Amino acid sequence: MDLSMNCLLGPTGHIPQFLGSMENLKYINLSGILFTGRVPTLAYFVSIDLSGNSLTGEIPTDITSLAALMNLNLSSNKLSGPIPNMIGAMQSLVSLNFSENKLSGEIPLSLSNLTLLEALNLSCNNLSGRIPSGRQLDTLNSDNPSIMYIGNSGLCGPPLKKNCPGNDSSIIHGDRESSKQQFDPLTFHFGLVLGLMVGLWVVFCALLFKRTWRISFFRFFDEAYDQVYVFVLVKWASFAKNTATE
Repeated sequence: MDLSMNCLLGPTGHIPQFLGSMENLKYINLSGILFTGRVPTLAYFVSIDLSGNSLTGEIPTDITSLAALMNLNLSSNKLSGPIPNMIGAMQSLVSLNFSENKLSGEIPLSLSNLTLLEALNLSCNNLSGRIPSGRQLDTLNSDNPSIMYIGNSGLCGPPLKKNCPGNDSSIIHGDRESSKQQFDPLTFHFGLVLGLMVGLWVVFCALLFKRTWRISFFRFFDEAYDQVYVFVLVKWASFAKNTATE
């Protein structure tokens, strides 16, 4: 049923409630009629287009129970409040458009559960917080993915160029601080001196309690001393002889 762009407001100006009880009606387009009031419960539909009206209030949470709904367009209305947290339960959604409303709050993380989603538009609202990511979400509008979220000054994170506060900057700052601490000269020198002291103490304890090691150490020291002494004497004698000859 396509009744879009007509003057069918009726006496109340609201969308008729009886439409929600029509079990055999699967596709409905009531866009551009300027209906007011809240979004009614439309339980049996596969495609719902209520864009271009003057609908107010919040998006009803029971809309997330429409497991068979494939297309949902509520754009260009005056809807406020948050996007329902359980939006990810609508596993059949292929197209979702909530643009040009007054929606606020964060984008639910469950949005990343919509594995069949091919088109998404949340632009021109008052949404804030980090944009959720997911295998399907990251593939949408690959040429210009940020267009799905423009007009929401409070949103941050990829694919927008605006970084979320306390995230990237703090990580970079933290990396710099850790690098500075890792290569701090004072820490390096302290570790070097401590290592030398521990090493000398280990050698001292070994010589103190191991008699054979102690004997071998002093014997090695004596032999090295004798070799150095003889070497110095020979060189000195050779030097003195050459000096006397000249």
